[in-house]
Amino acid sequence: LHVIRTENLHGISISSYLITIVNCSSWLIYGFIINDPMVSAQNFFAIPIIVYITMKAYQWRAANPDYVATAT
Repeated sequence: LHVIRTENLHGISISSYLITIVNCSSWLIYGFIINDPMVSAQNFFAIPIIVYITMKAYQWRAANPDYVATAT
């Protein structure tokens, strides 16, 4: 919910979120292979959320290429 309401997403690591998407996708596929819904269910819901956060952070970074956080 915070990401939906926030415009400034400088603190989100896109590379870390991409790795998390790969990790969750692997567990989702593994859960399907072993036919275990407990393994795959959480990733079935987590992947779209993580993809949304990653895409929104990427769009923010593309729109603000020169942004540098400063302490106030």
